[in-house]
Amino acid sequence: YSTAHAFDPARRYLSAALLADDIERYLRDQPVTARPPSIGYRLRKSVQRNRVAAMAVLLVLVSIIGGLTLTLWQAQIAHEQAQRATAVRDFLVELFDAAKAGQMPDQRLTLEQLTERASSRLQARTDLSVGTRIELLQTLGEVSVAGSDYAQAELLYAQAAELASTVHAPMDEVTTHIQLLRANLLVRQSRYADADVAYEALLPQIR
Repeated sequence: YSTAHAFDPARRYLSAALLADDIERYLRDQPVTARPPSIGYRLRKSVQRNRVAAMAVLLVLVSIIGGLTLTLWQAQIAHEQAQRATAVRDFLVELFDAAKAGQMPDQRLTLEQLTERASSRLQARTDLSVGTRIELLQTLGEVSVAGSDYAQAELLYAQAAELASTVHAPMDEVTTHIQLLRANLLVRQSRYADADVAYEALLPQIR
């Protein structure tokens, strides 16, 4: 409309045929000569003419981007898990090496003493990630259970649960695993009524 009625004659259509041609092009969702032939304008018109094909291309792109994002996310998780496993291993190896260095076999620390020392060292280590600290607390708790030091195990599991609550949801897999460990500990202590209550509370997550 503005080109057909432009004040400047140079901006008007030179003939009615050119105007009619532009109208037909407009109705067919093709670029009109009255508009500057920008890439964005021509692309928009192309999409309007080929909506089905454009939608298919869009879906393919979304699928590719989604797949790539999922792959990168999984790779990041695998990398973090590998780093955490290495940190846990190094911490425990360092602990046991330090405990036996320069000591006679009959003077070495007991399992309970090692676990208490590990717990103290863990509190002092500020360079470990939250995930690593949670995993170490769980591991040390299981070691305490194996040594029948149930009081120490409960303390370590409680610390792991408290730390997990700061980064995980209540029904998260990590949190659920810690609660299962605590419920199993109740069975070990013959606290069957308390264990029954704990397992009952965990049924939604387990299912």
